[in-house]
Amino acid sequence: VEGIEGQAVAHFHNSAGFLGPFVGGGTFTGGWHTFAADWEPGSVTYYYDGTEIASATSGITSAPMYLVLDLALSTTITSPNTVPATMQVDYVRVWQH
Repeated sequence: VEGIEGQAVAHFHNSAGFLGPFVGGGTFTGGWHTFAADWEPGSVTYYYDGTEIASATSGITSAPMYLVLDLALSTTITSPNTVPATMQVDYVRVWQH
């Protein structure tokens, strides 16, 4: 999930570049939120605060993947960047089906 123009947006990248849905699932306001990606053979399902917001069934790889937690700023988005900015992460949990 990325924050783009104030929205929590779900998508993924692989060696072919950007793939997957580009769906806004909510905002980052109002306190703590949960984000999840359920990656199974042939599909990835994204959740925002426990609610499914998007899924992808094409371009899904079986290659090892990794998580990225960052506070990057982009010059390609039309809305202005806001700095200073902070990101607070309470925990990250990963498990295998």
